[in-house]
Amino acid sequence: DVINYKDSVDRYLWVCGYGLYNKGFDAFKAGDLVTAEKFFTQILEVIPYDKNNELKRSGISPDIITKNLYLVAKKGGDVEKQKMYLQKLIDAKFNEPVIYLSMCRIYLEQKDTAKALGYLESGRKLFEEDTKLMEMEANIYVAQGRIDELIAKVSEKIGRAHV
Repeated sequence: DVINYKDSVDRYLWVCGYGLYNKGFDAFKAGDLVTAEKFFTQILEVIPYDKNNELKRSGISPDIITKNLYLVAKKGGDVEKQKMYLQKLIDAKFNEPVIYLSMCRIYLEQKDTAKALGYLESGRKLFEEDTKLMEMEANIYVAQGRIDELIAKVSEKIGRAHV
């Protein structure tokens, strides 16, 4: 009898994950961050059992859940969790430049300009043409009075573009 149910469980497990995602998203929208975090975290426990990748096909992946957990932490003002989730996304090579901008902003607020610039540099290597990353970098250089360095960097990039 157990074997008969195994196929059904495998087939419909993703429905549970999808339901958790929707409940987590609804809780987030309602401002219930504790519940949102709980549901999103539970999805991470379901994903390994989704052998047919139904959740992934529905747009629910560990990276998307991690991004949602970051948004929950951001809305709740938990800076350490924000950094943790952003770092997980960076380590997973999540394909959105905004994660580098977000990490940069956190470190700027913590007055750690060196780390902020480090994350910007990492993001710029992956997303060379992203204007928001360029703008943030320029703003930091201007704020620090390092305009000559900024001009040199821009000139070098222009020179490489024309080669």
